[in-house]
Amino acid sequence: MIFRNTQDRYGAVAKGFHWTIGLLILGLLALGLYMANADLAPPVRLPLYFYHKSFGIVVLTLAVLRLGWRFVNARPAALPQHKSWEKILARLVHGFLYVAMLGMPLSGWVMSSAKGYGVSVFGLFTLPNIVPENQAIFRAAANFHETAAYILMGLLVLHVAGALKHHFMDHDNTLRRMLPGAGLLLIPLAAGALVLAGGHPTRAQAPTAAEAPCNGVVPQWFIVPEKSTLTFEGTQMGAPFTGRFARFDGQIFFDPDHLCGSSADVTIDMKSADTKSSERDSYLPAADWFDTASFPESKFRTVKIEAARDAAGKPEPGRYIAHGTLTLKGVALPVDLPFSLSFSGGDATGSRSVKMDGTATLQRLDFKVGTGQWADTKSVDNRVTVTVSIEALDRPAAAR
Repeated sequence: MIFRNTQDRYGAVAKGFHWTIGLLILGLLALGLYMANADLAPPVRLPLYFYHKSFGIVVLTLAVLRLGWRFVNARPAALPQHKSWEKILARLVHGFLYVAMLGMPLSGWVMSSAKGYGVSVFGLFTLPNIVPENQAIFRAAANFHETAAYILMGLLVLHVAGALKHHFMDHDNTLRRMLPGAGLLLIPLAAGALVLAGGHPTRAQAPTAAEAPCNGVVPQWFIVPEKSTLTFEGTQMGAPFTGRFARFDGQIFFDPDHLCGSSADVTIDMKSADTKSSERDSYLPAADWFDTASFPESKFRTVKIEAARDAAGKPEPGRYIAHGTLTLKGVALPVDLPFSLSFSGGDATGSRSVKMDGTATLQRLDFKVGTGQWADTKSVDNRVTVTVSIEALDRPAAAR
């Protein structure tokens, strides 16, 4: 197997990049069109977006590597029977294809960042947001992403049509010198298998009910504000203090038997912070602290929810971990929230309820909270413990 290109033929590396990226792009375009035109409930839509973004980052990475390989490796010369207009058109199509291969995933990354969503790559790691949360940037990126998708489809039609013309009408070697051997056909399949293996834990036995594939409807739960609390605890000059956020709300979809379709999207009103100290509370809205004039809300959005496990690796009944992104003061960072759940039967109105309790420890300076003269952790400790206690019902208050 020849790995590098020659004057007459592409090598195995170039062919591997070409066919792997091509198959991934076709799959992403099909999935993108489906998501754009299908009316999907959040529990179904969110996993599709998760994989669409993850494979998009794979394409971006492979496109950068392919471009680098092209610069350090000779490209086979055009065949002498190619006409001048064919050479020019081929260069234009290839140039625009590279722009699309880089621009499509980058615009998708910008869209997620501008919307306040972190891009988790198969649950292995979360990319940093490359732009601040901004609706105008999101709309511009979304318009570019959609327009580029249709342009990319047109370029692919031209690319395939040109290859078929050379093969069936001109009877030259243009297509044959890029065709993979039998071994190279395994590269896209192996790459996909490795990616999927990285995104899911290896299972030596049949999955439990909580690990089963998403094949059901995940119910929505509605927060009962008067029975739910969101508190935080810190230390000031060695003395602990406790505060709470009086107003928060969100959308919660949860089913212990369908964790891959479960999700939470919670918004906190930062202006509602209350520590029962008028002096301390007067500091919190300031730019050094929450800067509520610029960032009136913070958000926690889950990337995935999984069952908590004991030291032996067995699922702990009623205990889970929400892996998500907390966006606070314009900073979006991954946060893991361990929590417990308990369900109760229907009340007098027929509603079922669920009680959720979770605790996470944050480093305030990671979110630029308490900067300037407050950055000294001797006066205000860097650690802040956040405790969430939520009661939710399976139907909104108006329906009870």
